[in-house]
This record gives sequence, C-alpha cells and structure tokens, in this order.
Amino acid sequence: MLSENLAAYCEGKYIYASFQFEDSGLVGAGTKGVYQAPGVVAGVAWYFG
Repeated sequence: MLSENLAAYCEGKYIYASFQFEDSGLVGAGTKGVYQAPGVVAGVAWYFG
C-alpha cells in the first residue's frame, strides 16, 4: 500500500510446455515443439468505498 487508498502491484509468471507427435501413421511424419511465454504485469490499484 502506498497510501490508505492506493496500492502498487507487480507479478510475473513463466509458462513452459513441450509437445511431441511422432506416431501419425506415416514414416517420417510428426512434429516436436516447445512453447515458452514469460510475462510481467504491473499496475496501480485505487481502493474507494
């Protein structure tokens, strides 16, 4: 809390996923991949009421 009605916040997250599809019934067919997504969110919250 910065004051009685004002606050600052910050959060972060990291998402990681890997996938592999090699058995599709065709020789040499398939795919592999990695998904990575870092994220940061920051802001100011105003409380009233």
